[in-house]
Amino acid sequence: MPPDEKNQARASSADQRAGRLDTSEMSGAVSRRSLLMYTALLAAPALARPGEAPTIRFGVQLYPLQAPFASDMPGLFSTLARAGFRTVEFAGFAPHSPSAIRSALSQAGLQAFGAHCLPLTLSDEEAARQMDACAAIGAWRVTTALPSVMPTKDRPKPPLSAVFSGMSGDDLRWSAERMNHFAHMASARGLIYGYHSHNVDFALVEGRTILDWLMRLTEPGAVALQLDLGNAVLAGADPIALLGRYRGRVRSVHVKDWIAGFTPSLGLRFPAPAPLGAGAIDWDAIMRALSQFHVADIIVEQEAQSGTDSLAAQIQAVDYLRGMVRKNPI
Repeated sequence: MPPDEKNQARASSADQRAGRLDTSEMSGAVSRRSLLMYTALLAAPALARPGEAPTIRFGVQLYPLQAPFASDMPGLFSTLARAGFRTVEFAGFAPHSPSAIRSALSQAGLQAFGAHCLPLTLSDEEAARQMDACAAIGAWRVTTALPSVMPTKDRPKPPLSAVFSGMSGDDLRWSAERMNHFAHMASARGLIYGYHSHNVDFALVEGRTILDWLMRLTEPGAVALQLDLGNAVLAGADPIALLGRYRGRVRSVHVKDWIAGFTPSLGLRFPAPAPLGAGAIDWDAIMRALSQFHVADIIVEQEAQSGTDSLAAQIQAVDYLRGMVRKNPI
């Protein structure tokens, strides 16, 4: 796809990344809440001892793999497990039921890390269905992927793409309040709630980045940060400095790489992707920083390069990272 068409496709698919889940089998989920909370706690990674870095675990975000996920979920999961992935993060469940997904994960020896499934404009009832569906597959995390322009009577559910057109302080205060509320809803179900960063999160609003607004206004013990390292570099930010700035709140990261020499962007124009390790990002320094700041979960979301399919791009990325760990244990 030509770059201009790809950027248009990105803009038109912003709402799809919200990851609306198929909850058709979830009518009894709330009544099973105590069991689901216990399951989620068992699935969550064990905490490291004080001063000890936790064991790194590689996961994959399924957004780039929607086609193989829809057409051959068992085959895809088997391939991902053989490649060295341990966890899967979802961007929607369709066309599969939660029970089918849980079975396929179990057969492949994978765990459900979580899902990007909570746009802030969801009603409480809609959000509860998303959370219960995630708990039903054994996931332990639920994530919001973008802030939101404040809803109005005339526009009760602004599109996620509206964020790229500009945010106000009032929009961000509303977003943070909604995030805190979702975090408490998730906690009641034994789930961890988090926010996933994009390049637009480094735009300034009243002299402060959107990400800093959200981290200042949300509860540190309730709202975790999933820092997308590739998106931070895309915005011109220093990912290692961010790991330090938000130390203790960054519980997982996303990784991707871009060709060297690109122009930073806070909007919907993206540079060409590069194979992980062959682009603009110093992964040796990143991996040392992740160990220093005790970030264990590394989620691959690598865009495919021209002539490379998406599955091959994810496998190349995890193979590169696993090779780094083998050569230089962290």
